[in-house]
Amino acid sequence: MQGLENAYFMHSLFQRQHKAEPEFYNFLELLYWFQDLKVSDARDKVFALVGIPTQNSALEDGSIFFEPDYTLNVRDVYIRLARKIIEQDKILSILACVVPDGSDYPWSVQDFGLPSWVPNWTAYWAAVPIVGFYNSTKHTASGPVRLEIIGSDDPKVLLAKGLELDFVSQVLPVLEDGDYGAVSERMRSCIDAYFNHGSSLRQLSKTFTAGYTGSNILIEDDISHLADFAAFLRRVDPAWTYAVDDISESDLPNHEGDAEHYQVALYNYCTCRRLFFTSHGKLGLGPAAMAEGDTICILFGGQTPFALRYENNHYILIGACYIADIMKGEAITEWQSGSTTIVEKVFELW
Repeated sequence: MQGLENAYFMHSLFQRQHKAEPEFYNFLELLYWFQDLKVSDARDKVFALVGIPTQNSALEDGSIFFEPDYTLNVRDVYIRLARKIIEQDKILSILACVVPDGSDYPWSVQDFGLPSWVPNWTAYWAAVPIVGFYNSTKHTASGPVRLEIIGSDDPKVLLAKGLELDFVSQVLPVLEDGDYGAVSERMRSCIDAYFNHGSSLRQLSKTFTAGYTGSNILIEDDISHLADFAAFLRRVDPAWTYAVDDISESDLPNHEGDAEHYQVALYNYCTCRRLFFTSHGKLGLGPAAMAEGDTICILFGGQTPFALRYENNHYILIGACYIADIMKGEAITEWQSGSTTIVEKVFELW
């Protein structure tokens, strides 16, 4: 099946590049779409793509985005690539490609000795990264504030400016793909926690899917998404009607809801992630590796908030997060208005 998907993508790539006005992906998007490409040498997850025209290259002039160098080990290739993408794109989308695998720590730390902020392109993605490449798929948590990276003598260290927003006060069970089609104690505990904290059910419906629909685009119609969520709850377990009853009929005028559509989004974005609450009472969705005490921050140039862990005088990137009411630059606006609870700082990521 994956081979067919790769073939389809290559066909689509060819068609886009041979239009009257050619369209090209950027290099990170190529990595994203070919993440499941099977290779015998982990360096070829990168080098095999450099011959494909992208927004970052001009092959007709002999210019490629990233020069293959087989004298480098995997770690150095992936670190150099990450820095090149950050420097070229002027955003931190690549950090969102450090994705959960269901273990107690990010993949990138386990293999090749990579820094936590560098994706391991050989890792299995148990969940779709919370990252977008188009306006219909991109969150804008850092608003208009531009990326600020400070130079470091150590290539393994990323010094990024951003805002310290909050801390994780409670984490809920990690959700698995078997939790969506039948009764699940893990899912039930998440919904019960929502009632205990008094969060909005509309907010919960968006948080479970990281703000995306089953079509992998940002939610534009909150009511339709809420109706899909209600239909999903009714289908998987009639006992969850106590949650659905919290939605008044006026919230869902003429919306029956599509349970299957919601389940697709849930599977894509919630698998091997967990809901969490912050010390300020915010509900979020983040990596399986999150723990109480982790820092929630916005890094300038990032699409999403991130969970970081402070260890030995530096930070470890745990992964991208979703918090419904700060995904469109709201925290940036609050900081620019003089908030005393939001702290600007330089995060030293290892």
